[in-house]
Amino acid sequence: MEVDPVAISQGQTLRVSLKGSRPWSRISCRFDGRNYSFYSTENNTRRVLLPVPLESEPRTTSLEVKESGYLRWRRESFPVRISPGTFSKRKIRLPPAKMALFSDSQIPQAREKMMQALSTLTASQLWQGTFDIPVEGQMTSPFGGLRQISRDAPWRHHLGVDFGTPKNSEVRAANYGKVVLAERLPLQGGIILLNHGQGVVSGYLHLAKILVREGDFVQKGQKIGLTGSEGLSTAPHLHWGLYLWETPVDPMEWTHREF
Repeated sequence: MEVDPVAISQGQTLRVSLKGSRPWSRISCRFDGRNYSFYSTENNTRRVLLPVPLESEPRTTSLEVKESGYLRWRRESFPVRISPGTFSKRKIRLPPAKMALFSDSQIPQAREKMMQALSTLTASQLWQGTFDIPVEGQMTSPFGGLRQISRDAPWRHHLGVDFGTPKNSEVRAANYGKVVLAERLPLQGGIILLNHGQGVVSGYLHLAKILVREGDFVQKGQKIGLTGSEGLSTAPHLHWGLYLWETPVDPMEWTHREF
């Protein structure tokens, strides 16, 4: 059993690998209060990628792995240390027209559409290698930063990475995947969600133009949209997010670490 890393920060991704398991074995694990299933990979290895939510309490917790099957049963526990992330704080003041978007009657329906797309599970791994940054531009807001959009609003984590761009800059798929959502939503503007398999979904928000349709399979680096300032946005940019088992994780980690 390999747990990588054994010390991890809020918003990062944990990889658990098990070699030599029987094909008929059922393997699952429990981490941070949630159950997960393993997927088969190459070289007779089972693997699961686990999100550490931004809201996880910093502590040493247990990863419990259970394997069961024909004449075989075992349970193992591994300590994992969750460290606090380092997050900036920023106050954002939106113009009245943007604040009015919070009153849009379509928001509950939009949230349901997003959650349905994010919960799409595919046993096969569609992505290959590391993920590419999907747009050319300067990072203007990192993952996890705490933001307040009005004086009375609570501080909330930024659930992706923002890249400032000129309007209508090309947005490319960060990796191979299938389009599970491609439409305009009140707060997100033009949005594309790509399913990369095994619980991994990438998101591209505030698009001025969408160039793919739901059900399309896209290649790594394929042009899928153009940047804009649609929805809850004050300037042209791309909000790029990565979700693991519906939980936001830092997409920049996936650009230099191969899972």
